[in-house]
Amino acid sequence: MYCSMGSILRTMLSILESAETPDVSPEAPKAKKAKRPTYQSAQAALMDHLEKQGWTVSKGLAVPHATSPDKERRLWFKAQAIWFTAGNNVNNFKGARSLHDDVRDFTPDQYITKAEKLMSYAAGSPDW
Repeated sequence: MYCSMGSILRTMLSILESAETPDVSPEAPKAKKAKRPTYQSAQAALMDHLEKQGWTVSKGLAVPHATSPDKERRLWFKAQAIWFTAGNNVNNFKGARSLHDDVRDFTPDQYITKAEKLMSYAAGSPDW
């Protein structure tokens, strides 16, 4: 059987024309991700929250810090980390330990809860 190229093309064209075209609606715009706060702004929010909770906050120092109302725990605010001291070493940064959590990933209440658990444990440990 012999088919000409023209008849093949006409057949293909008629098939394509008779096929329904799918309804292609434009995609819904993607929701923008909420901007993550800077580390500095998250630390400032945490310091403000601690101050409202009765902590003594010293902001204008080379290493700002917040001391608990009972004077047994202190948070030290470095550029990219928050450190803590507890127990006998509360006033000495040499014995500080890092909290290892990114303050931007938590609300101030959540961060304080995590930090206080760790500080309570450290204050009771013989190393402190």
